[in-house]
Amino acid sequence: MYGSTKDNHKLENARKTLEYLYKKIPDTKGCMEHISKPVDKGGCGAWCCELQNPQVLYSEFLLTWDHITHNWSDEKVGELIRRSLENYMQDSHVKGCVFWDKKTKLCGQHETRPFNCRVYGITPEEEWKPRYERLKVIYPDTRPQCGLVSTADGSEFTKKKSDAIWKEVKQVEQMIGISSELITDDFGGSYRTYHDHILLHIFGESGMEFLTDIKVNSSNEEKAEHIDHLMKAYWSYQKDLREHGRPGQQSEREDSES
Repeated sequence: MYGSTKDNHKLENARKTLEYLYKKIPDTKGCMEHISKPVDKGGCGAWCCELQNPQVLYSEFLLTWDHITHNWSDEKVGELIRRSLENYMQDSHVKGCVFWDKKTKLCGQHETRPFNCRVYGITPEEEWKPRYERLKVIYPDTRPQCGLVSTADGSEFTKKKSDAIWKEVKQVEQMIGISSELITDDFGGSYRTYHDHILLHIFGESGMEFLTDIKVNSSNEEKAEHIDHLMKAYWSYQKDLREHGRPGQQSEREDSES
C-alpha cells in the first residue's frame, strides 16, 4: 500500500521507532478520570471518541493492526471490520472511532493510539485554533478541543515540541518507503481514518472502489445487505485460511494424502 515496504525487519524498526517517539509526548491526566463519570457529574461521556475520527498515518495504522492481530480474537477483529464498513457507508460526517467501545466508553487499542489521540487536549492553542475554525466552517457541529485534559506534570506542551515530534512521526512513513508526496490527507494519501486504513488493508484499492460505489449509489437498506454479504465472504475466506492454509484450496498435506 502506498508503495510501502513488505520487509519485516524495516516494518519492525518502524514500529519500535513510533513507540519511542510516542514516549516523547507528555503523559496526560483528566481523560480517564472524566470518562468514568456521568455527564451530569462532570463527566464527558467520551464524546471525542464517539463523534470524531482521528487521522492516522499508515505506519501508525500498521502498529495498531499488528497489536490487534496478535492480541484480539478472530471474532473481535471481524466485529471491527464490520464497524469499519458501517462507518464508511454512513453519509453523515459525524462518525465515532471504530475502536471506541460504546459499553465501556474506552478505547479498544489505547496502547497503540496514534499521535493525534495522544496530543488531543494538550495541543497548543495557536496550533489548534486555526484548525478548529477551518473545520467549523465545513462541519458546523465540530467541537472545541477538550478542556478536561492537561499534562500530568503541569508542563507546557509547546507548538515547537509538537511540531518536532510530528515531523519525526512523519519520517517513519518514509522509513517504510512512502514518498513525502503521499503523506497527506488528500485523495490517495496515507493520512486517513482508521476505518479507511482497515478497509484498504482487507479489500484493497479495487475493493474500496466497489465500496465507494455502494456508498454513493445504494439506499441504507441496500448498504446493510451489502455489508452482510461482505462479512459472509470474509468469514468464508477466514475459514478456508484456517482449514487449508490458503483460501479455497487444500493444504499441501491434504494434497499429498489424497
